[in-house]
Amino acid sequence: MPASEAYIAMRGVLTDALGIQEEVLNAGLNTSPTDFRAQAAAMFFMTQADHARSILAMELRRDAALIARSMYEGDLKLRWLLSNPDFPEDSDFKAKQWHAQGWRVDYESLYRRRDRLTQYRALTDEEESKFQTEKRELLHGIEHFQDFLLTEVGKQWLLAGARLSSQAFQKVFPAVETMCQRLGFDATYYDHYRSMSEYSHFGLAGISQIWKFDTESARRSIVVEEPIWSCWCLSMAGFSFLGSMAAIDALACQSLHQERTQALIARLSDMKPLR
Repeated sequence: MPASEAYIAMRGVLTDALGIQEEVLNAGLNTSPTDFRAQAAAMFFMTQADHARSILAMELRRDAALIARSMYEGDLKLRWLLSNPDFPEDSDFKAKQWHAQGWRVDYESLYRRRDRLTQYRALTDEEESKFQTEKRELLHGIEHFQDFLLTEVGKQWLLAGARLSSQAFQKVFPAVETMCQRLGFDATYYDHYRSMSEYSHFGLAGISQIWKFDTESARRSIVVEEPIWSCWCLSMAGFSFLGSMAAIDALACQSLHQERTQALIARLSDMKPLR
């Protein structure tokens, strides 16, 4: 179908998907505190919905590609957490690992705040006492989740009471290209994700596509962007958002009207926008 028609149709798919999300929120999205996979899916689902609203609001603006790329990365990360390729014996390992990262984030944030202050002055007794109290609480959590958080080096540092640097912590996600290869998304990575990067940032392809040289006036002018580009963004955004919805369906932590979700995926798959 023509790109202009596909653009309208794809906006309709994304709008309908957000309508389902609103129904879910109104009904209440409940997950068990011990179901780490469902918690991860719910978190990604909510974030993808926020991104989807931003994509729709941006209309034909080229920076929509930055949000679409972020949604694609989110979809890959959720699939990585749920597929758990490196730990088949523990289907929840990656989700637990992701969940435990909160302790790392708070620990590193605590030290950054302290480091910023001590660049200019010594901590007061009250500030030092508060720092030590917070550190003990965070180390207690890190120790509890150490099998999902720490490397072998990190475990040794924890026992020795040393400060935990980035080398102490396990890496949850590999590079985007690696996730694509392991999950079987090589084609979308090279054909869409990387080319979107070249266009969205300041690569030569992006500059040459957005600027048009006028030989008569010897000046460059901005080219009005075509709907085909926005279809590209909407397609990537739609599949990423619907992927998180399907994940929640599969985990049965909330009914998302599975038939409607799959119907939206089918509608999006059938659209082949042409210039």
